Amino acid sequence: MKSPDSFYPKLIVAAAILILAALSFWQSLKFLLVVMLLVAIASISTFYHNFFRSPVNFELIKFSTVVAAVAYGVVAGVLVGIISTLISKIVGEKLDHTALSSVVGVVAMAVAAQFFRDSDIFSLGIGLVVLYHLITVPIQLAFGRNLLYGAIYVGSNLLFNFIIFSRIAPFVMKIV
Repeated sequence: MKSPDSFYPKLIVAAAILILAALSFWQSLKFLLVVMLLVAIASISTFYHNFFRSPVNFELIKFSTVVAAVAYGVVAGVLVGIISTLISKIVGEKLDHTALSSVVGVVAMAVAAQFFRDSDIFSLGIGLVVLYHLITVPIQLAFGRNLLYGAIYVGSNLLFNFIIFSRIAPFVMKIV
């Protein structure tokens, strides 16, 4: 039987190799984890619509799209925006004409974020949420959406995003 003393050097070498491998792939792993988390929280954030049909809109799709675009680039932002929008529409059984305008809006947000990546996250986030609504509201109205419904939807969404981008976004940007 071998002595335990010969086992420890092998264990140390194996541990060192595993640590080096993890460090080598950390950025890729972190990217995947963050993007998957952003998609998950954005998609789940609209789940309440399954129980409460209301024009009041509190969701994290726009927030997740902006964070992904600023932290990881336009492709990540576009993917997070499109995937979370489609998942939320499918889960909420609202995959209709509104999905198209939402997808166009989040793609515009992700693309625009690239031009202002160095901006303050609060100003950038609110500006991009306004851009989103400037794009989607005319489309929604053209499809017959009620103006009062739309005003409540946009107002509540702007208020919610004001809070999220002022309180949570600065912290999130430090860790992504």
